[in-house]
Amino acid sequence: MRTRRIVGWGLAAAAAAAVAVPMVSTGQSPAYALVAYPNGSINLKINELRDADQVVRDLAELGVRADIVYLPLGKRCADGRAPFVAGDDTPITPEMMADDDPATQRKIREWASHTDSARAIQPKDGITINPQFIGPGQIVMIEVAENVDKPAGSPGVVWMFTGRLTPGPIQPCRIVDNPDE
Repeated sequence: MRTRRIVGWGLAAAAAAAVAVPMVSTGQSPAYALVAYPNGSINLKINELRDADQVVRDLAELGVRADIVYLPLGKRCADGRAPFVAGDDTPITPEMMADDDPATQRKIREWASHTDSARAIQPKDGITINPQFIGPGQIVMIEVAENVDKPAGSPGVVWMFTGRLTPGPIQPCRIVDNPDE
């Protein structure tokens, strides 16, 4: 699943029953905010593309195994870092992915929205992780990249992310040019 999100500099106001995860204070504004809600979902708001290792540790404290990589503008991780979970099987072909026809792109979005990964990792007010859809041993793999569409002079970080589940193992990110940028 890939989407574009604009995240403001301020932290989200959390509902009274939500639990905000404390972040390491370095004197800088927080790079991210994590909020765990009573329904089990966890919201991740990224303010700056830094401290990915700390996000991984904080998610682990909330019971979610994760691998998070932040990437510079115009880059992505090479394919093949980790296997897909069985519930992510779709009839999407590389030819369909390259097809710019709106009808084809709608079909891809529809198929992708019903995968296990789409249920577990959603672009909702940042990134919402739903642990109830993460199977035993599965890892949340998120790659976040700076976005070329960042409005000049606007407050906030503009980024694109890819999120999916994997049974692992996950290979280190080999950074390559993103042909979509």
